[in-house]
Amino acid sequence: MNYTQTELFKDTVCREPSTTMSLREAHPDAERRPRSLFLRRGREAMRDEDLLSIMLRSGVRGCNVTELAGLLLRHYGSLRELAKATAEELIALRMPGLSTGKAVELSAILEIARRITDDCPTADKPLTEPAHIARLIHPYLLDVAQECFFVMPLDKRSRLIGQRPAIVTKGLADTTLFHPREIFRGCIRLSAVSAIVAHNHPSGDPTPSAEDIRATRQLVEASKIIGIRFLDHIIVGSPTSYTSLRERNVVSFEKE
Repeated sequence: MNYTQTELFKDTVCREPSTTMSLREAHPDAERRPRSLFLRRGREAMRDEDLLSIMLRSGVRGCNVTELAGLLLRHYGSLRELAKATAEELIALRMPGLSTGKAVELSAILEIARRITDDCPTADKPLTEPAHIARLIHPYLLDVAQECFFVMPLDKRSRLIGQRPAIVTKGLADTTLFHPREIFRGCIRLSAVSAIVAHNHPSGDPTPSAEDIRATRQLVEASKIIGIRFLDHIIVGSPTSYTSLRERNVVSFEKE
């Protein structure tokens, strides 16, 4: 389905301004709003439409950037389906505001996102290798300056339950506080068979501290009472560095 200029303006989402004002004059907040929301609320609070608006940057007279993003999402149904579109397909839509250059840029951004996703373990693969777990966690640490603690509830095949690791707590620049009940609450709710936890060291050095080891032993004892096998604690440093406390053999974990 191609959007011609006539078809587009039949859509109630995009309407031609009644005056000859520029886009910024007709919609003074149309292009600034998604960016200001991003800075105020953070990326995780943004709607798909707002994130796409930031990537598109601007619209045209009669169809501001948020409306253009909405048209794209309605056409493809979701960001996941949009990410499958080639630059040629986007150009062929002939949507006002979606120039050849913008279509290429959008396709390139979505391809980067796809490659990052492909580089991470998927939900249908067992999480058994510490290196894979570290790669799964690292994208969630790109813009944080404090320690974050994650839990990964696993099913009987050691596959992640849910779409992503759950952030349990966020701490200070060099420490984070957690309690076994926070760690295992979600695992119990999801009927997890086992669990792996992970946290980051903002310094980039993944060497476990004495507190890391003590807290891990606490979790091992709690897991025995709860009946959920606790398999490993991964500490992530830089993108290429991590420590598995199971591999270090500093804590006695349950067998996988």
